[in-house]
Amino acid sequence: MIPEQCPSCQETDGWKEVVNPFTTGIPIGKNMRINIGIVRTGCFGFYKVKYRCEKCGFEDKYDYREDK
Repeated sequence: MIPEQCPSCQETDGWKEVVNPFTTGIPIGKNMRINIGIVRTGCFGFYKVKYRCEKCGFEDKYDYREDK
């Protein structure tokens, strides 16, 4: 599950997904994404999204499918 705030400093406004349209797609809703180029199968971490805190720099990867 993706935390609503940074696990390190508890910042909510700066806790954002690092969007990479070629690996995880572009988020258009809570559980919807547009993938560019090829069909994703879940191999190689395609369901992992990276979140980074703009305040403290903490970052981690989470499986976005667990938020359903």
